[in-house]
This record gives sequence, structure tokens and C-alpha cells, in this order.
Amino acid sequence: MKEGVAIWLVVGVLALLATTVKAQDARTVVIVRNAPAHGVVMVKVDLSQILKRLGAKPLQSTSLQAQLSDGRKIPTQFASESENEPAKGWLLLKLPKGGNWTVQLRVGQGTRDMGQGEQNGTIRTKHFTIAHEAKRMGGLPSRIVFAETGKTFDTFGWYDRGAARD
Repeated sequence: MKEGVAIWLVVGVLALLATTVKAQDARTVVIVRNAPAHGVVMVKVDLSQILKRLGAKPLQSTSLQAQLSDGRKIPTQFASESENEPAKGWLLLKLPKGGNWTVQLRVGQGTRDMGQGEQNGTIRTKHFTIAHEAKRMGGLPSRIVFAETGKTFDTFGWYDRGAARD
């Protein structure tokens, strides 16, 4: 990461009382200084004390939410380094642009935007085309076509050798 990007987890957890519900919404503040122009920031963190204070379960990749001080939500991801210490790992933030930012982190129920409908897709390169179809092979590659020869593979099963007797 670029030198000059400084990120601090403000260990003091802010407890904001919800106005309509008698519950607390615990947040942690991340201060980003001198983020690069593209806005992508990655930092190694240890969230164990914060999770302990929040009484939160181990993080899942979709359970960490981030928003700017003006309320705009930003993409974030936490990648744990090991199963033994799930609160230690890498925090990734996608800020709108470079500069200085204050970001609020919150552990909540994770959601994952799967877009509209099924996730189908095709990958084309100079050498091959691979089709992924949600209804066939569970979204794993279901057809591979080699460009030079036109040879097509579409009747295979993934991990088919694991159950073969030979």
C-alpha cells in the first residue's frame, strides 16, 4: 500500500441509541488519511477487541458494513487471515476518491446483492470461451469451447473422478 496512507481504528466504540427501538447500534470509526486517488484502501487489522465489546459473533465476509460520515454506504470487505483468529485480517474499503475520510464500521446482518435474477455469464478469451449457467452445473462452467479447433466440452461433471471406480 502507498506510504502516507494512515488508517486508525478508533477503539472507542460509539453507541448510538436508536430513536424508535430501545436498542443500541454499536459502531467503530476508521479514520483514513491520504487515501490514493482511486479510493481503494487496504489495511491489516485486528478487530478482536471491537467484536468483544460489541458482543458480536465472528465476522462473516458479508456482515461488515461501512458508511461515510454523510451517511453514504461504501463497499467494504473483511478477509480473515486464519480460522484460528477470525478477527484478524485485511480490511478493504472503496472510498469515492482519494483524500481524508471518516468511515463508520458496523457489524450487522450480512446481505449480498445478487443482482436481478440468475447469474449466468460467458468468459471469452483469444483461446477459449467458457459458459456459466445457473440452471446447469450450479453456475460452474458448463461449456468450454476452444477457439482454434472449435472443440466443445459440454457433457462433463465436475469432480467426476472422485466417484469413479477406476
